[in-house]
Amino acid sequence: MTPAPAEIDLHTLHLRIAGLGLQLDFGPGHEALAEEAARLWAHLAADPEAGTVPIGPEVPTTRRTYLVPPEDARAEAARWIADGRVEALGPLLTRPDAVILAPGPGAAYALSGDVTREIIGRLLGTRILLHAGVVAHPQRGVVAMVGASGAGKSTATLTLGREGAYLTDELAIIDPVSRAVTAYAKPVSRISAASGRKQDHALDALGLEPAPGATGIDVLVLLDRAEDASPGLERVPQAEALLALVEQSSSLWAVPHGLASLAEILRRAGGALRARYAEATQLAALLADPPPPCEEAWEEIPVPDLEAPAEGALALAPLAQALAVEDGLVLLAEGRATHLVGLGAVIWEELAAAGSLSIEELEQRVVAFAGPHPDSAAMLAAAVDTLVEDGWIRRG
Repeated sequence: MTPAPAEIDLHTLHLRIAGLGLQLDFGPGHEALAEEAARLWAHLAADPEAGTVPIGPEVPTTRRTYLVPPEDARAEAARWIADGRVEALGPLLTRPDAVILAPGPGAAYALSGDVTREIIGRLLGTRILLHAGVVAHPQRGVVAMVGASGAGKSTATLTLGREGAYLTDELAIIDPVSRAVTAYAKPVSRISAASGRKQDHALDALGLEPAPGATGIDVLVLLDRAEDASPGLERVPQAEALLALVEQSSSLWAVPHGLASLAEILRRAGGALRARYAEATQLAALLADPPPPCEEAWEEIPVPDLEAPAEGALALAPLAQALAVEDGLVLLAEGRATHLVGLGAVIWEELAAAGSLSIEELEQRVVAFAGPHPDSAAMLAAAVDTLVEDGWIRRG
């Protein structure tokens, strides 16, 4: 006799992160993951009814439901049929918040990545989101370490964080107006020597204390780790630093004045530092004796109203934000950025001022600005071709 359909008992963990509520539900087969997640995220756990970090009606909550893959469900089929849970599983699989996650040693790390992506999705367009580790250090102040996956953020964060307080090893959440940093004290992800894969570790097991947040960034480091690197620390030119930060950000173009806010963060930090190192202990020593701060001027350029160029004429392509820096322009469009110098910058500024120009009109204006040159027509044509090819200006 087939048992009546049963309610599936979901293990639930409530979290509050960056002012957002997350309800994590764990379906059958994920009992071990539910237990591990409760341990790893204990410092961010919230009781929606009566916790020390409550989730009230004013806190928007997102639900994520973690389910085992179909092949794992089939392996459990006999027990599930006996329990009457097969019929109850169907509705879970069709829920929009359902996440298929394989059980095993890597499940907690996969969950961590899903939570991070959910936080990013909720904050897009309202915060500057940098792929960075952040610590509050008693001597260095608030240190943000920016880098791609594999740059050593987690190890560097762990090394410096043990001397102070930990904000994040993955995602720096920055208010674009105040430049305050909201903590995202997720479990630390490290590569396991045994498996060669990343695994999450609880903060208390690593000797880390979570910090509630910070009023700003005092030191901004671009990580450049290599096994054979000779240790070194240098200031990075402003435009180069801005492009590196844009590359390690999430949808900065959607944040009003986001590029200008990044420039202000650099100014307050005395410019970005590039750290070349092989081991995280070298990084800590390097930061103890940084080069003098460097401040470069910048000015935000209001994005002009764009008009379609007349036939055969030139005009600016759509973009989100622009800065005038000491050696040219930094432009930001959806998903990309560039640093224009020399003739390219002059062409862009002339089109920004005029709206639409023929190539002859543009040449006259450039010559009036920069002076005559025997190869001005060829130089201008080559620069225009590059700007059109790269998508920063349009031809009618």
